[in-house]
Amino acid sequence: MPESPPQSATNKNLSLLVSLTKREFKLRYLGSILGSYWNLIHPLMMILIYTVIFSRVMKAKLGGEQDTFAYSIYLCSGIFAWNLFSEVVNRCSMSLIENAGFLKKIALRPYIVFGASFLSALVNFCISFSIFSVFLFFARPVDPLHYVLALLVTVLLGLFGLGFGIFLGCINVFLRDVQQMVALLFQLWFWFTPIVYLHGTLPEFVQKLLVFNPAFPFIESLHTLIFHNAMPPLRYGGLMLFWTVVAGLIAAYTYKKSISLVRDNL
Repeated sequence: MPESPPQSATNKNLSLLVSLTKREFKLRYLGSILGSYWNLIHPLMMILIYTVIFSRVMKAKLGGEQDTFAYSIYLCSGIFAWNLFSEVVNRCSMSLIENAGFLKKIALRPYIVFGASFLSALVNFCISFSIFSVFLFFARPVDPLHYVLALLVTVLLGLFGLGFGIFLGCINVFLRDVQQMVALLFQLWFWFTPIVYLHGTLPEFVQKLLVFNPAFPFIESLHTLIFHNAMPPLRYGGLMLFWTVVAGLIAAYTYKKSISLVRDNL
């Protein structure tokens, strides 16, 4: 009986990528009684808190908006994407170290673990955003084109995070302080990005500094598409592509220069 042809390198890498993605997703709630159901509970609680506490109790308003759900929609339209971005960067920055055993024992290409971290975070986002989409459908329906564009913007933000995360993940192998620096950076970065407030409420000189914030065009585009149900300025599209390409090029350069030394330093 003839032997079956050997599995191609591409199929093998895809199989490893899927396996590692499933593993990352399962490990997230390993030992938890509710398990993956927490992926449904977290976004539900987030929407409930933003609607009840901020919109009703604290009477948080956005300009002349009187809609009860206005603030929660504004907040959720940006924060779910930000959570994806933050998770991708944090997971990728630790991917090589956390998967050191796999990288040393089997012929696993390091870029696969970065891909698994990205896909795991993307699946988590899809679950959360699906729940928000149902809420949005009943609270304030969005034009289908704007909704699709919002998803594309979010994926682009995730890819920007992937590039940034790969860069940090390679550096983290040699400089273990990176993870602590990332945690501090994201605390500052979150508040410098208009997610919980309108950028128009900032002093004029601070608004001018937002052009140097790579996350700003992504988040502001999402607010425009979902909350305002309108098309964002074309310049935001250019800025998003610029930052994503820059992050990708830096990631590729860092990966190429450092990857031959990674296994020896894990």
